[in-house]
Amino acid sequence: MSAGIAHEFRIALAVVLGHARLVDRAAGTDAAVGNHAQAILREVRRLQEVVNHFLRFARQETPEFHPVDVAAMLAEIAGDFRADPRNAGIDLVVEEKAPRLVADEAILRQALVNLLRNAAEALPPGGTGERCVRLRAAVHGGGGQVRFEVQDNGPGIEPDRLPRLFAPFYTTKEGGTGLGLALVRKVAAMHDGQAEAENISGGGACVSITLPASPAATPSLDLVA
Repeated sequence: MSAGIAHEFRIALAVVLGHARLVDRAAGTDAAVGNHAQAILREVRRLQEVVNHFLRFARQETPEFHPVDVAAMLAEIAGDFRADPRNAGIDLVVEEKAPRLVADEAILRQALVNLLRNAAEALPPGGTGERCVRLRAAVHGGGGQVRFEVQDNGPGIEPDRLPRLFAPFYTTKEGGTGLGLALVRKVAAMHDGQAEAENISGGGACVSITLPASPAATPSLDLVA
């Protein structure tokens, strides 16, 4: 029912967006009208992002498990991160020990992208200090699990916020949807895994996703070496 309501909102927002674009085009040299139209466009796009995130959160999904080339996936994610102009000046370090994994690569990739974006946004802008994000994947729990970690050397997470970090609609960012980390936890749960967050000694934060190396539902799949 929630997904159905959100879908109706998305349709209505698309109509508002279309009319705002028409007003913006018709404004011509009228700066005041153009500014109002641009303000409407910005807010509608923000609401569309909220609705789209909620649809993804509310949608009942069944993961499609396949062997994942973890090294190739992390390399592609890192390449996209470095190519994004918003991440200029951020040093991204990737550590990968080629763990064997069976997972739904599409949704796992999106979860890691969300974590990298959050880590980049947690770093103070500019300045002379090093701004670093670390993406790590390694075997865990005696080899039966794979643990992905995204670390940053920002100010860390206030202790009173840690217990609520993965709660739906909880956010400390201006304009945030509060669903990014909730979706990360959902992805972990869909793989019978878990998502955790902690502060790092010396500064910064680490958010991790720990998954079984091979889901019990797919014991016959050959794992990636």
